[in-house]
Amino acid sequence: MLDLINTPPHKIVFLGPGCSIATTPIAEAAPYWQAVQIGYSATSPSLSNKEKYPLYFRTSTSEIMENPARVALLKYFKWKRVAVIVQQADIFELTVDDLIPMLMESNVTVIATESFQNDPSSSVKYLLKKRDARIIIGLMYDGMYRKAMCTAYREQLYGNRYVWIIVGWYQDDWWTIKDVECKGKQLKKAATNVIETRPILLSMSRESTISGKKKSIRITFQTPRQLDAEYKERLERLNISHHLWSSFTYDAAWSIALMLNKSIPLLREKNKTLEGMDYGDADGAKMMRDILFRTDFWGMSGRVSFDEDGNRQSLVQITQNKRGMKHVVAKFDVRDRTLTLCNESFVWEGGRVPADGVTIIQKLWNNFLLVLFDSELHLPKKQRALRIVQGREETKS
Repeated sequence: MLDLINTPPHKIVFLGPGCSIATTPIAEAAPYWQAVQIGYSATSPSLSNKEKYPLYFRTSTSEIMENPARVALLKYFKWKRVAVIVQQADIFELTVDDLIPMLMESNVTVIATESFQNDPSSSVKYLLKKRDARIIIGLMYDGMYRKAMCTAYREQLYGNRYVWIIVGWYQDDWWTIKDVECKGKQLKKAATNVIETRPILLSMSRESTISGKKKSIRITFQTPRQLDAEYKERLERLNISHHLWSSFTYDAAWSIALMLNKSIPLLREKNKTLEGMDYGDADGAKMMRDILFRTDFWGMSGRVSFDEDGNRQSLVQITQNKRGMKHVVAKFDVRDRTLTLCNESFVWEGGRVPADGVTIIQKLWNNFLLVLFDSELHLPKKQRALRIVQGREETKS
């Protein structure tokens, strides 16, 4: 980084890096050089701290942005009991710190919160065995998720009764990586009901993007899908793999271009130029910062604008993943807090939504004590196995 800084020409803005761990020290040091930084895939909530990172912006979203979508899902399915398992990493712990109060405000009971560092096995067994957790919010990297699913498989703690709500940025074939004792097909079997949340990476809108291309004497503007098709064609031609955050990277580059372009007349008023700027120019950095706060355009990933913390607010995509088979089921608009189901909505085995736990309801019925287990109340009456034991009628789970 220092070699890059010391090598001409002077750097006005930094693009990236890709991950939060690499981004943090640069964002912290950027004010020393008075250089603006724009990220495209770092999602750690800590980067929202404008006192610590005053010159950092991102076209990706903070991981916290998905919390309202998670709460909306719980409300939609009337799940009132959840468990939380979190890896001890800044990106996940700060997300949970924001999530727990939201759950409490929504009258959702957190039956247990477990954290782990290198192995979630004991936490998984505790939550699913001791606490009988059925709806689990899991915040962890994919390597730890494989360990969690391997534990669930070995302990036979999987099936339609369990729902895992996880982040949606694991690679599509996460179960194929051989870093656990379980086989890939066993990991997929354990992941019976998985709901993934992540920001929508490619806008499905037919709105033209800011990108314009000159054809003959006309300039044509492409839609996000057209840009994506061109991007994939180039990848295939150059034999380069696809990058998950490509649309956010594209929009970050456009944010930089617009910022620099809009700064030219403002610098001219101060008898300055972009080429003449140097490190430590606090006025120049403030100018760039102010321009970014006013930035608003339609990009490959949708509408691009930044809030007071330099964060992007976008739509959240909700995907149901059943043993590796994915389909998008809903989207959540962070701006107006609305959950919209897609045409192909949630599909559950047996046609019933999994319950959030077992609640025993006792009622007198013809001089018998009727005991119902709430986890079975979603079943049709014909599927309930009733029996009378010692003067009691009960629903067998």
